[in-house]
Amino acid sequence: MKCPKCGNEMKEEERCCLRCGELNYSNPLNKNYLKKYGDRKKLFKENSFIFKKRNNRRKILMVIAILSFIGIISYIIYVVLK
Repeated sequence: MKCPKCGNEMKEEERCCLRCGELNYSNPLNKNYLKKYGDRKKLFKENSFIFKKRNNRRKILMVIAILSFIGIISYIIYVVLK
């Protein structure tokens, strides 16, 4: 059996793919998962824009922090060497 998400070979009795973590719905323990929790792929697609936006904000804040730190250090070096 192959994983539908990553294509990795997996055994029929495994609960999930060992490479990517995708659930094996043919396993008896996972059969009721969709009934209980619904389709997580749909939830991820709806929220993926928010996560990307949040990660971009973090990257921008990190760049601003690094540039500020470089500016402060260069100012201190300029004052000391002057």
